[in-house]
Amino acid sequence: MADAAAEGRILRRWCRSAAVAACAAAVPLAGAWARWCDLSRAQRAWSRCAARAVGLDVSVRGEPPPGGVLLAANHVGYLDILALGAVAPGRFLAKAEIAGWGLVGALARWGGAVFLQRDRPRDVRAAVDRVAALLAAGERVILFPEAGVSPDARLGPFRPMLFEAAVRSGRPVVPVGLRYREPADPRAWAWIEEPSLARHLWTRVLPARRIRVEVVFGGPIPAGAGADRKILAARARSAVAEILART
Repeated sequence: MADAAAEGRILRRWCRSAAVAACAAAVPLAGAWARWCDLSRAQRAWSRCAARAVGLDVSVRGEPPPGGVLLAANHVGYLDILALGAVAPGRFLAKAEIAGWGLVGALARWGGAVFLQRDRPRDVRAAVDRVAALLAAGERVILFPEAGVSPDARLGPFRPMLFEAAVRSGRPVVPVGLRYREPADPRAWAWIEEPSLARHLWTRVLPARRIRVEVVFGGPIPAGAGADRKILAARARSAVAEILART
């Protein structure tokens, strides 16, 4: 039995590696589609293919909101991006250094990510202006307001600055909870111990029988004139915490 299980892991790793390579090769085509035709459809199609390639099974509870909303989600790991891109594509807010991460950076750029250096106030203000304009134009923007990952499901504080974009644009905030159901060992879906993302993908993600994640959308939280970004961030965090507490 042990030999059969080991052989199964090896087979899954190599089959999925081939599928991931095919998805990587399709990045330029997906980027052209996103730039010249339809960002949302291109991102959804590529994310679904990539999720299938790595064995990520995404289920949805609640209704994915239309455009012109700020999605505020907890952040467990890099697979969150595939899960959200597959069901609610939009422009992700990302730290500036990701732009230089090879293929990952290329994916972020063609996906229309908004890059920012969080420790530079001028950069953050420019990002707020950019996000407010995107929301006002009817685009969906995805924010991980913890500014870090919480693989153990301990929700960190939500940084309020970028919620100012919802206030300025008058567009609502929609809380999103990401709950990983399988496998039980979080090392399979959260980059915890491995020295690099590639190593984690090779040793943890690809050999896993399947990784099951549930994306749960909460109700919209209104924002607009007179709203306070700190209160808005606190309300969003409470809503995400409530989602994660459900069984």
